Amino acid sequence: MRTAVVTFTLAAVVIVLLPGPDTLVVVRSLVRHGRLRAVLTVGGVLTGLAVWVAAAALGLSALLRASENGYTALRVVGAVYLVWLGVRSLRARSVGGADPLLVDGVDTVVVPGRRGHAALLVVAGRVTGWMNDPRIRRRLERVTGVILIGFGLRLAVERA
Repeated sequence: MRTAVVTFTLAAVVIVLLPGPDTLVVVRSLVRHGRLRAVLTVGGVLTGLAVWVAAAALGLSALLRASENGYTALRVVGAVYLVWLGVRSLRARSVGGADPLLVDGVDTVVVPGRRGHAALLVVAGRVTGWMNDPRIRRRLERVTGVILIGFGLRLAVERA
């Protein structure tokens, strides 16, 4: 039992740390809306992951494996959501000018109770000026949209 818990924990950590659709959504949120929105997006992603890990630990993943219909429904919903995010990203209009959450090019958002920010958010603060270029933002939106649609389509055609 102990070995199973340790193995599960290590696998969960590796899965959470690998970049994927979650990372793209956070970066997209950061570029479009600034650090505060990205921090909130990270909170949402982590909440979703915590719920998924808890459900897996409680046996929901085994139940979904046993129920082909349940697994298929969850997979299709996830695929539709990723494609929807991708299409929204492709259809986004380029926003010119400075980010409304930035004051004089300096990100002023502070996460309560934390002295430091996640590495992604710190690094992103240094390239905010570059990201405010409407052409760069539009290209990033397009790349993000195509990748999210690709993840969604891959998930849609995946077999159990």
